[in-house]
Amino acid sequence: MFEFKEKDVNIYIVDDDVLLLKILENQFLKASKYNIFSFKSGEDFLHYYISNPVKKTQIQIVILDYNLSSKGSKTKDGIEILKYIKDISQKVHVIILSGHVTQLISDKMKRLGAEACIKKNENSFIRVQNTIKWIISERVIIDKKKQSKTTFLIFFSILLIAVLIGSLKAFKVI
Repeated sequence: MFEFKEKDVNIYIVDDDVLLLKILENQFLKASKYNIFSFKSGEDFLHYYISNPVKKTQIQIVILDYNLSSKGSKTKDGIEILKYIKDISQKVHVIILSGHVTQLISDKMKRLGAEACIKKNENSFIRVQNTIKWIISERVIIDKKKQSKTTFLIFFSILLIAVLIGSLKAFKVI
């Protein structure tokens, strides 16, 4: 039976605002037992993520700032980081945080694979938490469906073998 554990969830927070980064990190540490990782740039996150493979059973969630600072020409913004993340794995869930969310930005980010686009304000953490709970519940449902299919196939195989053995005994082959 599939059993979900909070330690099976990795949360990666990527934001160039150090204060917000620490606030989010502390809120998650107080509110959950998720594995929390924080990064001041998209490049730092990508380097860490590529260098540290994760278990297939773990749920990967990236909370990504849309407007990452562009101090240098090599610094990537949230759109570029989202594209890189999705190139690495389609199974990584991305939640975009932005101080300036418009419907156009939200639609674009969702087309690129983001789960949600949330405006930075006093309710951000609650909305992010609710989105994470939704992502986890979706994963649990998918895993239970896979388990049900596997259980059905095993049951059907055993039933088929029993019928074949019964048929062979009826014809006195065995």
